[in-house]
Amino acid sequence: MSTSPATSASTAAAPALSPIRSSQDTHPPKVETFDLREMVNTDPKGFRRNVDEFRTLTPSRLYMRRGMDHPKFGYLESFLLADEGLRISIYHFRPGVKVEHQRYVDIVSIDRTDPQCWRMTDLYLDILQAPTDPEAIAPLPVDATTQIRVEDVDELVAAHTQGLISDELTEFAIETTLTARAAIAAHGDNIDTWMQTLNLDATWADAVELSPAT
Repeated sequence: MSTSPATSASTAAAPALSPIRSSQDTHPPKVETFDLREMVNTDPKGFRRNVDEFRTLTPSRLYMRRGMDHPKFGYLESFLLADEGLRISIYHFRPGVKVEHQRYVDIVSIDRTDPQCWRMTDLYLDILQAPTDPEAIAPLPVDATTQIRVEDVDELVAAHTQGLISDELTEFAIETTLTARAAIAAHGDNIDTWMQTLNLDATWADAVELSPAT
């Protein structure tokens, strides 16, 4: 399990973490697996999701894309950066649905003991790039104004208080969030611009086909 601080993000001073959104539910850390042999992503509820593509970028970096049957969004793309403790995603919203976020960064810890089956533990904190217009509808215009939000701080605090997450992982989650947030701020509060500095040697898909909702 990687518990080292983010290394590829900028070291600029961290900005204020506002606005901050949070939720009241406390739960154990969610665990997700990415099975490259079976081409399956098993979500935190245990549902096995067929994956369209796994692309190993480096031994510690993985790209995934797959369909989603969620009523709000129909496709998911993710970059998993094990050494940095980050999962950066696009949830492709369905046309006519309110867009809650344009880019989504999960703070995570990734176990690569089996390099063909990654095990990711979500560490509660998230960084979102979201439309400033709370009523924005998909498809979002290219020039839509966005803002950065840090979410679920209270979930991390409550989980730590209840012994659901260790001191070490709590500290790692906070430090990783601060480092990533500072780096995003240094690149105009634009997650895609920041990602260009991470040397991923890959980009988001040019186009995706949304899966039917169920």
